[in-house]
Amino acid sequence: MKDSSTVAVQHVERVEDGSTWHYTDSPLEINDVVQVNVDWDRRFDHMQHHSGQHLITAVAIKMFGIPTAAWSLTTYPLPCFLDLDITDQKMPDINKTVFSLEKAVNTAIRSNHLFSASVYTPEEFKQLSDIRFKSIPETEFPVRVVRIDGLDENMCCGTHVDTTAELQSIKLFHSELMSKKGSSLIRIHFAVGNRLLAILGSLYDDSKSLTEILSSAQHVERVQSLVSSNKSQIRVMKSLHQELAQLLPTKLIADAVESNSKMIFHYQKDGNQDFAAAFLKSISSISIEYVVLVLFGEMTPYGDGSGSFVLTGPVSLMDVIGNCVLSILSAKGGGKTRFQGKIPKGMLTAKSLDEVKLKTAALVDAKTSN
Repeated sequence: MKDSSTVAVQHVERVEDGSTWHYTDSPLEINDVVQVNVDWDRRFDHMQHHSGQHLITAVAIKMFGIPTAAWSLTTYPLPCFLDLDITDQKMPDINKTVFSLEKAVNTAIRSNHLFSASVYTPEEFKQLSDIRFKSIPETEFPVRVVRIDGLDENMCCGTHVDTTAELQSIKLFHSELMSKKGSSLIRIHFAVGNRLLAILGSLYDDSKSLTEILSSAQHVERVQSLVSSNKSQIRVMKSLHQELAQLLPTKLIADAVESNSKMIFHYQKDGNQDFAAAFLKSISSISIEYVVLVLFGEMTPYGDGSGSFVLTGPVSLMDVIGNCVLSILSAKGGGKTRFQGKIPKGMLTAKSLDEVKLKTAALVDAKTSN
């Protein structure tokens, strides 16, 4: 737990002069004496994934001659990824390649290869052979090489596990073909050790919950069935909306005539822009003398509903009626022959709808009676 005396290190950077800079979340005074505490769970997670990346890269080179172009240590608990460069390779069977690579990597883990690190002067480093690195560094500072016994030697300044056994297991998740800066890449998402266990545990819990929700352990088949059923229901609902939008205006106009009002108000909870368009088209085919306000969206007793509205009628009334609706519902919108707006969350309530209905009707009656 962080207290007032705790200063968190947010970023560490090695700069050109060979020194290491620690960036903290609050300042420290020169000559302050501090006790350094390592977040071991986080450190070990980074060690497992850094060492895991070294191992995947080494095996991919030995098995397929495919180098690693880059990799990313993503934020826990997301899987990390690395990019295998196949620019100069014949296009491999990706699924087969990834399957074989995963199998070989986990075999290497069980073989308990040692990790070790050695530091060389630049002159000593230049005499070494079989070191995997991009280029000989132009530096006067020591060079560190990390080895996986019998598998790999690579220039690296990161922290690593002691043996491949400490990686526990590596899972290569999905892979994807990518093109980046003229290179053809296979991006492989992976997780190692404790993070892999956390991901699998979370996936198992999700699977268990889905089994209860769907009443079936066959999640894919059940969801596909529900999606198909939902699409069918959407088509039925759309058809019903179209029929309602064509039939309802006749009744609403009759009600307006009976009440001697030029205002037609309608709220359709499950409506949408298509419903509003069909509704307004149907009304305009019957009469264009009315101001018509259609609102739709989810309204709840707790006042957290949101939605939209469409207003149409004589152009001379659009601004005054539209701005009245915007003001009551704290909405945003506008228009000339058709005034539209979005109702923000929390403003679509029974009370606000009653207020809109009463005030717009009063405005319309006042304007049309003059």
